[in-house]
Amino acid sequence: MEILSPVNHISEVAPLREAGADELYCGLMRREVLREFTNVFSLNSRHVSEANLPGFGELRALAAEAHGAGMRVFVTYNAIYPQQQFSALTDEVARTLDCGVDGLIVADVALMLHLAERHPGTRVIVSTLGGAFNSRSCRMYQDLGASRVTLPRPLTVGEIRDVGAACPDMEFEVFIMSERCFFPNALCNFEHATYRVRGGLLPAAAEFARRVLGHRMSALTGTYNNRFINELQDRFIARNGMMCCREYDAELLDADGAAVEAGLTFRFVDVWNNFREACGLCALFDIAVVPNVRSVKVVGRQSLTSKKCAEVGMIRRALKLLEDNPSRAEFEKSAKEIRKETYPLYCGKPFCYYNEL
Repeated sequence: MEILSPVNHISEVAPLREAGADELYCGLMRREVLREFTNVFSLNSRHVSEANLPGFGELRALAAEAHGAGMRVFVTYNAIYPQQQFSALTDEVARTLDCGVDGLIVADVALMLHLAERHPGTRVIVSTLGGAFNSRSCRMYQDLGASRVTLPRPLTVGEIRDVGAACPDMEFEVFIMSERCFFPNALCNFEHATYRVRGGLLPAAAEFARRVLGHRMSALTGTYNNRFINELQDRFIARNGMMCCREYDAELLDADGAAVEAGLTFRFVDVWNNFREACGLCALFDIAVVPNVRSVKVVGRQSLTSKKCAEVGMIRRALKLLEDNPSRAEFEKSAKEIRKETYPLYCGKPFCYYNEL
């Protein structure tokens, strides 16, 4: 089973390989595209610059570095594109493929058809935004040329097993670490935020952190496990950024749709403040025996390098445990010990990716 890790800079390739990653995925956010469409309508669904590579030169260098380390690189084109974007999209896709990447992560059926016609042989991975919730949708994507499907987060381990058994000649990829959104990505109109269109303090600070600190500053190493800093991020970055994390007026309805209580305040982060630290290590015991689940995915292209490496390392250690054929109880005990070494504050049922187990 492969470990698929996010990456946003060439400097991350070597440490991620050392941590145990086999595959990398990244996105592009070029200035030409930003000028034409803004980041809200960028060509991939991670709309912030610090989550992406800035151009083809960086992508080509990263792909070469990764291949030298024996790793594969996939690039995300996982939005749904209006007609006005398609010419810019197809031009960028062609240039991306010329950079020597190993495949594309795609959600748009029209783009899949384009790839089959103009770039036959391109390895296509269906994004979670493709909404492949069942075996029929997976077979449809296979007919369109996809070789792997990223199964949506809401699927249980049992459903993953069933879909895998129903599509034995299709590869699958499942989420295993970080950013467990409670809503299906394919059905979400807030997908990865509609913000940072205009200039201002927040985007300027983010760009400074990306360029100057570059995810390499050792002083930041432990911040992903600091509840105080996480709270600040949730309150001041998410609240003023991601639309789904903003504060909304809400009302409680009964089964007939009548209002029981009005004037309520609702925020995603307040109610489910565990999406960033989500973990599926214990579920590897069951996922690993599904023969065509070929890859487990870490989320968070914009995360600190140290966070990515820590999470990849936890998964590699957990997969190593399975080689000794432990019992379920033995594996879960050891997996939780691995988790708590890195995330002592964030282990338990509220943080489980697959908490039906």
